[in-house]
Amino acid sequence: MLSTLGEDGETYKQVRITSLKVGDKIESRDKHNRRAPAEVTGLHRSTARGEYVRVVAHPQERKAGKLPHQLRALGINRPNHHLEVEVTPHHTFPICGGGEKMAMRLKAGDCLFTIDGEASVASAHRVPAPASTETFTVELEQGRKVFVANGILTHAGTLPRGGGA
Repeated sequence: MLSTLGEDGETYKQVRITSLKVGDKIESRDKHNRRAPAEVTGLHRSTARGEYVRVVAHPQERKAGKLPHQLRALGINRPNHHLEVEVTPHHTFPICGGGEKMAMRLKAGDCLFTIDGEASVASAHRVPAPASTETFTVELEQGRKVFVANGILTHAGTLPRGGGA
């Protein structure tokens, strides 16, 4: 699920990536890591081949086990709840401490950013891509590279083969 800016220009609603279209404004982060919408300028679809990587992460608790309100808004209301996203193996994520890492190189204990904080990767393992599944590459307005998918910050594109941490 992605967060798109509603018609009022202030609130976000959850939509499936299959409903996304050019011109939509999705939740993103600016160069100072502040929450800001980014316009989708391109959306490319292709048939999935091979495998995905299923990334499961646990948000880090804050203040007596309470989760940030943005996570609760996604229906994540228990501290032991997890965030999950399936991506292509070369898809990249910004990681805590700086830099980025390809999904296929993530491991338990790695730290990712969430919609409001950090999360520890519980697992990152390969799963078969069903034959009828599509993959999506989202292009964002100039200079924007990060958006939120299922509560996890992720890059809009991928690194060239062989790149990443």
